[in-house]
Amino acid sequence: MLLFVISLWFPKVKMSVATAMLIGFIYVIFVTRSNPAELVKKFFDGMGSGYGSIIGLIIAAGVFAAGLRSCGVVSGFIDFLKDSSEIAKLGGSFGPYILGVMTGSGNAAAFAFCESVVPHAAEFGMKIQDLGFLTCLSATLGRVSSPLAAGVILIAGIAGTSPLEVIKRSAPVSLTAIAFTLLLV
Repeated sequence: MLLFVISLWFPKVKMSVATAMLIGFIYVIFVTRSNPAELVKKFFDGMGSGYGSIIGLIIAAGVFAAGLRSCGVVSGFIDFLKDSSEIAKLGGSFGPYILGVMTGSGNAAAFAFCESVVPHAAEFGMKIQDLGFLTCLSATLGRVSSPLAAGVILIAGIAGTSPLEVIKRSAPVSLTAIAFTLLLV
């Protein structure tokens, strides 16, 4: 709420998420009049596990992207994409999809691809926002099509079936959605 209010009414004030969380925490101390030591412990327990997961994922994706760059895969891929914007659209769509399927994480795939390839979109005749959109959409749909994704495993467990049975139904829809989006961009 604090970030939303500040961004609307005080756009020149730059506030990070961590700062907003700390201000909210101080507010909670005053409102509840609880023991600050106990609240601090609970705050960092919750923040630690959530931030740990997110930061770990971002670091892993960054390392993956750096590894791709250092091996020359990114530069080779970009050189290949410079020849045709149609091939770039296909690579920008199905590359993150495949990464999402392999890793089980749409965020890691999108982050790695957006960090490595999307900034070079103009070099192969595309707008950065168009290629970024394709990348984010296909990475997310790749996660939905991955038997390694926690959400797919959870849904399969609830349905009483295997993750591969879920993938048999989600993958064709995901691929169709990506193909349709290619026609729009």
